[in-house]
Amino acid sequence: MDFIDALKQNDLEAVRRCPKADLHNHFVLGGSQQYLLQHTGKDIQPIKKPLHSMDEMHTWNHRNMGDTFESSEGRRLLIRAAFVQAKEDGVTILEIGEDVWGLGEFFHWNIEELVDAFETAHLEIAPEIELRLQIGMSRHCDIAYLGDCLSHFWGCKAFYSIDLYGDELAQPIENFRSIYRRAKAEGLRLKAHVGEWGTAYDVRCAVECLELDEVQHGIAAAEDPSVIRFLVDNHIRLNITPSSNYLLGRVEDLKSHPIARFYRSGVDVTINSDDVLIFDSDVSKEYLRLYQCGCLDAEELGAELPRYELIGRGLRVHFKALESALIDNPKVPKDQSDTLDDTLDDTLADKIIAILKSNPQVTQGEVADKVKVSVPTVKRTMKMLSDSGRIVRKGGRRYGYWDVNE
Repeated sequence: MDFIDALKQNDLEAVRRCPKADLHNHFVLGGSQQYLLQHTGKDIQPIKKPLHSMDEMHTWNHRNMGDTFESSEGRRLLIRAAFVQAKEDGVTILEIGEDVWGLGEFFHWNIEELVDAFETAHLEIAPEIELRLQIGMSRHCDIAYLGDCLSHFWGCKAFYSIDLYGDELAQPIENFRSIYRRAKAEGLRLKAHVGEWGTAYDVRCAVECLELDEVQHGIAAAEDPSVIRFLVDNHIRLNITPSSNYLLGRVEDLKSHPIARFYRSGVDVTINSDDVLIFDSDVSKEYLRLYQCGCLDAEELGAELPRYELIGRGLRVHFKALESALIDNPKVPKDQSDTLDDTLDDTLADKIIAILKSNPQVTQGEVADKVKVSVPTVKRTMKMLSDSGRIVRKGGRRYGYWDVNE
């Protein structure tokens, strides 16, 4: 059954079998409820009706999460739960990460320990998922403090993006300009939560000031047609979380959610989970809910499903539409007729194999340094090599090694 038929038949399990991305997931509240129940005995229940204030959300968090996970082991359990949830939901690209303050609180200011926590869970639970590791920051933190924390992250090639979240009124967006300039120089994808509680002007201001590539939420942009056009013209993606927006009172109902207006106006939008434990909002349910309420029809929601074509040992992905791509790649052109050529680069593959032969315990970050490409490119190439049987990973991330079958 294809994706459109799955929606029309209200078949959630069939929707889950279709590949999709989750680019807006806070892992602390983004994991599998059943997995956490089995491992802690805590029966975490999502909210059913819209909240009237953030105080109510804090009350929910205290009642359901408490201090159960406020330890290094608790944090690792939440990370594992996020991968379990993503795998069950058919997610093939997952973008998650730790807040900078968590490095000291849970990982002893050791960036390798933090990365290992994510990559070990990734390899053990869902190695088929493409992990995009993100650096998270809170708007509530002092800029000097953030700078101190970030000094441990700069230069670590394991990270894909940086994100800013928290109260949009906590301090002016301009305060974060220097951090985002450094993040851009580090080659990170630039994201920020904006336009969830603020205005359309706030969305445009943040994009221009921080030179954002993507906006988490951004739904306030619907208030101003000129800002919508700005997003289209500048190819700014909105990573939207519909149930979260509704249950936090940011939209009246799902049927009137502005994602439909954005999509039909040509804005690049994706559908994501946000906080699954609070909002019961895995990505498959989000697609189904948008269809069931009449916000978007099945053909609109299914327009972005890709078609795969095997070429030799590689894979080419053809997109029908990219405004709402389930399988996301920031390098993909915005023209709907374009393709993402994901075929195997034999020259790069040969270089990587030579490195693995000389040092089977080399990290993907070290490989990226040696071949002068990005870590995501190395990961993608090594996954193709692994899928074709040319290399095999044996053991865990910390003590494992690569075996070359050539």
